[in-house]
Amino acid sequence: TLSIKTPTINNLLVTTNKNYTNVTGITFDGANNYIVSNSNSHYMNINDCEFRNGGDVGIYFDSQYGTIRNCTLTDIVKDAIWAIDSDQEITNNVVRRVGIHEGLSAVGGRTAGMRIGGNNILVKYNTIDSTAYHGITFSNAYDTIANNTISNFCLHLNDGGGIYTDGITGTILGKYID
Repeated sequence: TLSIKTPTINNLLVTTNKNYTNVTGITFDGANNYIVSNSNSHYMNINDCEFRNGGDVGIYFDSQYGTIRNCTLTDIVKDAIWAIDSDQEITNNVVRRVGIHEGLSAVGGRTAGMRIGGNNILVKYNTIDSTAYHGITFSNAYDTIANNTISNFCLHLNDGGGIYTDGITGTILGKYID
């Protein structure tokens, strides 16, 4: 028996200009674009949630002073977490199978378990397993990438890395790359 599931909603949770939002203990499954899209909503905390089957990005975080903790992100097409603003903490998360399904990944397969592009972002104690391209990519010298476990990256492309610095020098501590 063949089972086909198709998401019918573009984004499951969208916050814009909503400060001090807490999202805890929710399972999100299926979206065409973003599972969570957070723009200009400062102090958002996402804790103990599960994100599955994201069509583009699991969590898009374009807000200051937020946290993503103890979450699991599985089977995301492009980027599991994409953080582009400042003063965020992304800790103790598990990311599995990003961009690895043939025919579904982003143009050219340029995917990442975590894509970090803001200032003063701490990415620590995360586990990332099985990505088409980068495990973690970051593009700001003021970010800290520390004590993450990264395995099975560059499954579709071979010019990336477990931790890819995008040409800048940031702080990388205790890398566990397999």
